[in-house]
Amino acid sequence: MTMRDDFTGTLSAWLDEQAGHRTPDYLDETLARTSRIRQRPAWSSLERFLPMQTSLRLLPLPRIAWLLVILGLLIAVAATALLTSGSRPRLPAPFGPARNGALLYATPDGNIYALDLATGTPTAVLAGPEIDLRPILSSDGLRLLFDRTVSGATSHALMVANADGSQVRPLTAPVANVDSIAWSPDGLHVSMSSDADDVAAIRVAGLDGTTVLVLAQAGATATEAIEDVQWQPDGRHLIFRGWSTKLPSFGLYSVQSDGADLRPIVPATTDPAREFGRPALSPDGSRVAYTVSAGGAIHIVDIASGIDDTPSFAGANGANLSPIWSPDGRSLAFQRVTGGEIQIVVAPAIGGTVVATGPSMPLTEGGVAVAFSPDGRQLVARYASDGSTWILDALGGPGARQALAFGELPSWQRLP
Repeated sequence: MTMRDDFTGTLSAWLDEQAGHRTPDYLDETLARTSRIRQRPAWSSLERFLPMQTSLRLLPLPRIAWLLVILGLLIAVAATALLTSGSRPRLPAPFGPARNGALLYATPDGNIYALDLATGTPTAVLAGPEIDLRPILSSDGLRLLFDRTVSGATSHALMVANADGSQVRPLTAPVANVDSIAWSPDGLHVSMSSDADDVAAIRVAGLDGTTVLVLAQAGATATEAIEDVQWQPDGRHLIFRGWSTKLPSFGLYSVQSDGADLRPIVPATTDPAREFGRPALSPDGSRVAYTVSAGGAIHIVDIASGIDDTPSFAGANGANLSPIWSPDGRSLAFQRVTGGEIQIVVAPAIGGTVVATGPSMPLTEGGVAVAFSPDGRQLVARYASDGSTWILDALGGPGARQALAFGELPSWQRLP
C-alpha cells in the first residue's frame, strides 16, 4: 500500500491554524494554582538519592554453579599444561632414581650395541671400521659419548652422538692420556682428566665446541695425576682425587668447573695407606665415599664440614673396596675380598648388615667393575677374572650371567 505524500503537510497546516502562536487562556489560572501547592517530601522518592544498582537485589548463584565454574577453570589449566608439556620431551632428573633403559656396550672388535634386557635383543648403534669404545650415556639418557680410534692412528678422539647413534660428531680434537670421563648434570659439558704440558689437568668440553682447561694445583705443588673426576649436582663444581710422588701426597679436592676455588675436602696426606682409593660422590653431592687401603675400610666424608666417618658393616671379615652409591643415596655396593675371593655386597650407607649378591670370583687384577641400575634395584657387574658380565639383584641372590660378550662395563640408560 502507498501512503499519500501530502498527509504530513496538511496535518501541520491544520495544527498551526488552530493553535497559532498564542498562549492558552487558562495559563494564568494554572500558574496561580501550582504556586500554592508544596513539593512532595524527599523520603517519598528515595530512588532520586540512592544509586540504582544498590537498590537492585540479585539472586545468589547456586553452589553447584560455582563448582561447575571452578571445574571448568581446572580443566582449562590442565589442558594448557598438557599442551605445554607435550611439546617437550620428558627427561629423568640428573640425579636420583630413574627408569631402566637399554644397556649400551662396546664389543671387543670396537662396535657399540644397545641391549634390551626385556627381550635379550641387541641392536647396533655404531658399527663400522672405526674402533669405538667406552660408551657413556648422559644423565638425561639422550646423548652418547664414546672414544674413537681411527685405524692406523695413535691418538683417540672423544665423539658425541644421540643415544641411537645418529648425528655423530667430534667433541674434542684428539687428546692423549684421557681418563675419568663424566657428563655434566645438564648434559651440555663433559669433563675429563688429561695432561697439559706434563701437568695434570681437567678439561671441560662443551657441546658448543668450547674447551676449558682446569689446571689443578694442590697447594704449592702440582699434582702429578688427577683421577675420578665427578660433577656435583649444581653443575658448577667438580671433585677429584689428586696425588703426587714428589712429596708423596694424596688428597680429595673440590674445584669450580672454570678452575677457581680449588680446596681440599679433607687435608692431604703423605700416608700411602690413606690414599683415598676410588672416591664416589653421593647422588645429592654432599658426601664422598672412599676406601682406605689399610685394612680395607670404607670412609664417608661430608664435603661441607670435612667430618670423616667410618661406617661399620656387619660381618666385615675381609677388605671392603671401591664403594658406589645407590641412586637414592641410601645404600652402598662395594667389593668384599676374603681369602683370595671377591664378591659384591650391598649395605646401608650408615652401616649395618651386608647382603651378598652374585658369584664369588677369584681375585685378579682389575677386580670387578660394577654400577647400579637407574632404578637402584639391580646392578651390572663385569668380572676381570673371566670377563663375564652379570645382572645382579640389589637385594641379594645368585644373579644372571649375560650370554653376550661385553668388552667393558656397559652404560645403563636412564629414562623418565
